[in-house]
Amino acid sequence: MRRISRAHPIRRIWARLAVKRRVGLGYMLAPADPARRHRTEQRLRSLARKHDVKLARVVVIGPTMDRPLGRLLDAIGTLHAAATAQGRPKPAVLVITPDLDHIDKHPAPICEVADLLTARPERLWIRGRTHGQAVPVDL
Repeated sequence: MRRISRAHPIRRIWARLAVKRRVGLGYMLAPADPARRHRTEQRLRSLARKHDVKLARVVVIGPTMDRPLGRLLDAIGTLHAAATAQGRPKPAVLVITPDLDHIDKHPAPICEVADLLTARPERLWIRGRTHGQAVPVDL
């Protein structure tokens, strides 16, 4: 997978936001097939490397877990709380997910606290835009 240039839209957006510390969280619903789960996790990790984001962890939601989106928001809150406890500023969080089906096709709850990047199609939703306007990422 090729690296993105300095003029790439995501780099320009992150630079404009003056983000010093970028942390990524992968998020996916667990497929029944373990091989497919591994491939999906690898795709999320690869996408994080491509966009120069340190992937803190991949949150995998099983079929019997309750409040799947709430668990993701809890993970984001944990990242913010850990930074505050260590006296660091809150990191800018980028949630990376395979597609919108994994977040019930609604980016707004995530965009209240983090940026969202989908792998298929590769699109970026910016934090704070609760109406979920997509900013396309051109490769």
